[in-house]
Amino acid sequence: MSELTNIKKNTTSSYYNVTPITKISSEKKRSFPWADDSYVYWMETDPSLGGITSIIKYSLIDGQYTNLTSGKYNVRSKIHEYGGIAYTVSSNQVFFVNSDDQNIYHIDNNKISQLTNLNDIRIGEIITDENDLYFIVEDHSVLEPYPQNYIAHINLSNPKEITKVVHGASFYSNISLSPDSKFLSWLQWNLPSMPWESSELYMGRIDNYNNISEISLIDGGLGKSIFQPEWDDKKLIYIKEDGDRGKIYQYLDGESRQLHELPIDLLRPLWQLGVSSYKILNKNFIFASGYQKGEMGQFIIDRSKNSIKKINLEIYSEQMCSNDKLLILAGSADKLSDEILSVPIKFLNNSKSSTIKVNNQRKIIELKNSFLNYYQSKNNNSNAIILKVHSGPTSSSYFGYSEEREYWTNRSFDIIELDYRGSTNYGIKFRKELNGNWGIYDTEDCLEAIEFIKNDNSLKNKKIILKGSSAGGFTVLNTICEDVEIACASCYYAVSDLKILLIDTHKFESGYTSSLLGVKNIESNKYLERSPINKTDRMTTPIIFFQGQQDRVVTPNQTEEIHKKIKSLGIDTEFFLYENEGHGFKNQENINKSRALEEKFFIKHITSRLG
Repeated sequence: MSELTNIKKNTTSSYYNVTPITKISSEKKRSFPWADDSYVYWMETDPSLGGITSIIKYSLIDGQYTNLTSGKYNVRSKIHEYGGIAYTVSSNQVFFVNSDDQNIYHIDNNKISQLTNLNDIRIGEIITDENDLYFIVEDHSVLEPYPQNYIAHINLSNPKEITKVVHGASFYSNISLSPDSKFLSWLQWNLPSMPWESSELYMGRIDNYNNISEISLIDGGLGKSIFQPEWDDKKLIYIKEDGDRGKIYQYLDGESRQLHELPIDLLRPLWQLGVSSYKILNKNFIFASGYQKGEMGQFIIDRSKNSIKKINLEIYSEQMCSNDKLLILAGSADKLSDEILSVPIKFLNNSKSSTIKVNNQRKIIELKNSFLNYYQSKNNNSNAIILKVHSGPTSSSYFGYSEEREYWTNRSFDIIELDYRGSTNYGIKFRKELNGNWGIYDTEDCLEAIEFIKNDNSLKNKKIILKGSSAGGFTVLNTICEDVEIACASCYYAVSDLKILLIDTHKFESGYTSSLLGVKNIESNKYLERSPINKTDRMTTPIIFFQGQQDRVVTPNQTEEIHKKIKSLGIDTEFFLYENEGHGFKNQENINKSRALEEKFFIKHITSRLG
């Protein structure tokens, strides 16, 4: 087993001229940039205002910021529950999705007007073409038993007339128009698959009546996923699952071919619409960002020379755009979280010094089956470690700056973030190991991490706290059902009853639980055997719960029930329900309150078990 003294530190290499565009804030969350030669736009969420998201317009000419929605509207798409990019820009006109009614609104000369008037719908990914808008609709007025998804079109001269132009699949994403406006491309997939398990890239011709004809399958299919198709003149560039990595491909004149071999995985799980792992900068250069064994790798592909160059922007980002001069990323660097950062394209081939570097305090520990990301407390006298399990489960620890991580390391807690089998950023094979084994492999890997801490010379005297949210909470609950001695645990909106999860969950994840467990029948004993709610008699660990009343992914009844069962056993447990929170807390007041309650709970049980 690895000793802490032998682990590999995350080191820096070359730096580039990286500049923050945003006014630095530790609380505001910036995402999904869009740019032209004069302006940069982004979505900006303010937790101090209850999580309201606005559209910010920044002038590259004079540096002025304008809040286009002024807090009067909450810009948010609820499609697939997790949403994603919720606006687009065309000739200084902005079109966005309003959270309350999920309709499209139009900003023109700073005046905001409602464009569509639909009921029981959710809209995502708006794209424009002069007087035409295309967008994805999730229609909740039709339940068969799930909402109906389709690609829709409106003409701005008559926006009340909405046409379904593509329909029939369970889900759609990544709609994109060719530069000559003659073709529409998109991704689609069907239940029970998630988009990173099986998805297809299609293209169709747009006729004079905006109907889509001559539809053809470009790539993808059962067991093969496609990610982020984008037009480049007459070519389609996209990421394709190929072996253990997502690789970059090009489609032209009926032929697909790999564009270049990179040593990183470019395939990202499409939890939110609008995420990306590459950006076409110009006719010669493509910027690509991915991972290999948890290490970020960034490259410039030079198509004119058929060569690649490794660079290191020291920025973690899955949302990016560009104009003629700048690569713009929403991401994290050292001491910066969820900011908008720019890099002059001309510097990407010429090394320049940078004052911004990614948080390089992470120490990577490779165990037999999993990976640990270790962050030492700031004062170096910690007597406790928070072992955090990420959600998803098809996700990973966040390697960039984390305000939550900063909170705990400033309060004398070490942090270890577990990437168990099934996590992303370690190759497709590693991610797929969890299929059929959820509740087993993740629990085993969490127990392996606890065993490592207890045996490592520099860590073994520290008390262990388990912490997780959603699927991470599921792993935490299953772990404390085993013969394990830790100080206490914390769960946010944790999965505790797999049968309820399958019955109550939304369309996007309705087939996910079955594939993770490797079962098709809801009556399977695996739902019972792997559900923490059925194993509470094996628990002895004190635990604190947090839950949002509006959660549609993990409904409140799951948390309420397991809390009651644990309390009836005489175990110290606390439960806090927030009326206006959903799956992922957005209100800063609630976030701060929860951390204070956690800290009080942690200290009580660390102190009681120090002897």
